[in-house]
Amino acid sequence: LREAGKQTIRQVYGETRPEAMRMLDRAMLNNFMQTKGLRVLADFAYCSGEGIEQSYLTDLSELGCSGSLLDYHRGFVEQAKASMACLDAWLKKHRPELLDEADKLALVRDAFHRNVNGFREAVERGGSCCFNVRRSMLGGLMSRLGRSPRAGSILDGILTEESCRQLREERDAMRMYDVIAHLEYETYRDLVEKLGEY
Repeated sequence: LREAGKQTIRQVYGETRPEAMRMLDRAMLNNFMQTKGLRVLADFAYCSGEGIEQSYLTDLSELGCSGSLLDYHRGFVEQAKASMACLDAWLKKHRPELLDEADKLALVRDAFHRNVNGFREAVERGGSCCFNVRRSMLGGLMSRLGRSPRAGSILDGILTEESCRQLREERDAMRMYDVIAHLEYETYRDLVEKLGEY
């Protein structure tokens, strides 16, 4: 039975360990990288590597991404950090008390990073925060009509108890999904190596 399992794995994944890992990567990496892509756009701490142990660039490096691909993503991360400096300057001027509340600050940063309710667009009107902004048609129209919401009122909406709970749940769910993707990938690698006896 063990020999039959080994032969089946080797027929499907290849005769050598490098062949098997390449085949497994072809099967698994698309979903894994989509998970990374979603998380980097939704979780500023993961994108920047600030405040948590895991970071986007470290994950990509550990996956063995090429230098040119890492450079591209490093530029993306640097752009996000520069944009966040714009938020920090805005907060110092308009809501300095939030800079001392770590939990709320993390949620505000995630909301800004995701451009929740056009928050980044509203802050950008007073600075240069154009990272990953996809202006909504309604936001553009309201801006042209002179009825665009102020960043402060958007932030008040973001800081409601319900909105904070939702942002926290979404962030935590994305982090769990990412951990599960890591676990799935590593488990499959271990299984293929052991069953194929590479």
